[in-house]
Amino acid sequence: MREVLEALIDDTDRQMPLLQAAIRAADVSATMRLAHYSKGACANLGAQAAAATLLNIERCAALGDFGECTVSLANLAAEVERLRAETIPGRSEAASAALGQQQPDSFGAQRRRVP
Repeated sequence: MREVLEALIDDTDRQMPLLQAAIRAADVSATMRLAHYSKGACANLGAQAAAATLLNIERCAALGDFGECTVSLANLAAEVERLRAETIPGRSEAASAALGQQQPDSFGAQRRRVP
């Protein structure tokens, strides 16, 4: 089960920049599609807080409220980091040590710097 959760976290991590780009472009359909995809994966594996945040992004995109989508995306980034810390103990710290200092991303969350 741990491997499945790790895959979910990694996949959601990969989806966040795509979501961010769709939100910045105010692309309703892309934002809704990406949020819906990730929401289903999170809900199926019991990551209910992440799924609820993605549902909010999906609903706000449908209403054209991309400001709220941006706020929710920051919340999603924080939730993914929380899941990572709970699911993969030491991974965040080890990645930080291996990759150097963490820097904030455009969501306001701490993200690993990729060389």
